[in-house]
Amino acid sequence: MEQQDYIRSSHEVGATSLLSRLVSALIQGEITEAEVVDNVVLLIFAAHDTTSFAIAMTFKMLAQHPDCHSLFLQGNLYV
Repeated sequence: MEQQDYIRSSHEVGATSLLSRLVSALIQGEITEAEVVDNVVLLIFAAHDTTSFAIAMTFKMLAQHPDCHSLFLQGNLYV
């Protein structure tokens, strides 16, 4: 697919994903390849950091509240 065709098709479809928008901007010369890579790495790191923080806080709260921990374990017995 040629660059112009890709740009046209991404605008027609609505290009709602961030990666599609970044690639479209790269093709149009609005941003550099380094900026695309930086943005993708940032998003992956942010998602990883957010997930790990949520899991850590869940375990911390379960450790601090034994009654909730036992309810949680009981709920998982039936799964």
